Amino acid sequence: MSDPRHPGGNGHGHPEDPPADPRDAAEERLSEWAAEHGWQIAFPNDSLGPDERPGLIDAVLLRANPRQPNSLQMQLVRLHLGPGQPPAGQARRLHDCLEQVSAMTLYACVDGDDLHFVETDALLRGR
Repeated sequence: MSDPRHPGGNGHGHPEDPPADPRDAAEERLSEWAAEHGWQIAFPNDSLGPDERPGLIDAVLLRANPRQPNSLQMQLVRLHLGPGQPPAGQARRLHDCLEQVSAMTLYACVDGDDLHFVETDALLRGR
């Protein structure tokens, strides 16, 4: 029985927790797994505005390669909610995202409050 004084009330004068968004729950579970297994996680679509179309990549997992500390391991992740396997066409598109990864190396130079970036390509060219 709902309490009319509290929308979504449980009949005891206490509001019920709103139903959890399955995507939020999946992101939280993935974040927990990442922390437990030594991965850093980023959700690139979180910075998009409401009118921007999200990409296929829901999360990026990143860590130093335990066997080669000067290299990184990166995983591009698409969340699949519910039972069953992801669609094959979507799996192909996700895999193809690897070819579109853009990476560069740079130094973040900090001197007091001053911060500037130097691309290593410029250093290697002798500039």
